[in-house]
This record gives sequence, C-alpha cells and structure tokens, in this order.
Amino acid sequence: MAVVVVPSQWRTSLGGAQRVEVAAASVGELIAVLQQRWPELRPWLDNGLGGLPEYLNVFVGEADVRVLQDLETPLRATDEVRFILIMAGGAGEEVAWP
Repeated sequence: MAVVVVPSQWRTSLGGAQRVEVAAASVGELIAVLQQRWPELRPWLDNGLGGLPEYLNVFVGEADVRVLQDLETPLRATDEVRFILIMAGGAGEEVAWP
C-alpha cells in the first residue's frame, strides 16, 4: 500500500494521523479512496472539474505528479505520497482555504 503523508491541515479529519496507508493503483485512485474514507477532504482534493486544485501539489516520492502522468501516475506499494498545500497571498490579502 502507498503511504500518504498527511498535511497538518487534514490531521483533525483523520483522527490525528500523520500517515495513512492506501491501496491504490494510481494517484487518481488514491484520491478517490481518500475522498470516500474522509468526505470532508473532498474540497481539498478536487477542483470541481475532476482535477487537482491549483493550490495543491502532489508528489510521489520526489516527483510532482503534474510532470509525470498527473492523476494517472501509477503507484507502487512502496511509494510515499505527499500533498503540499501552496500558501499564497500577501499583505492585506485574505487567503481562503476550503
């Protein structure tokens, strides 16, 4: 099973877990499993059009899936998947998270 390193913003939803194991053949399948197990993660994982939100980078090992095969990026049982939330905004700007 691939290991997901849970971002701190999601840990409350996952009972404080820092890592979870997910059986999935691709990044898209892994995201579907996360959404099924923890529906409250859906706004973080889907841009409403079936793709990744702009503020979310997904890495399999050291590689960004956007330069691999995006949601079709295959996963091996030994892979570590990281979701990196991009912080944006500046002075006086309000940043809205899902």
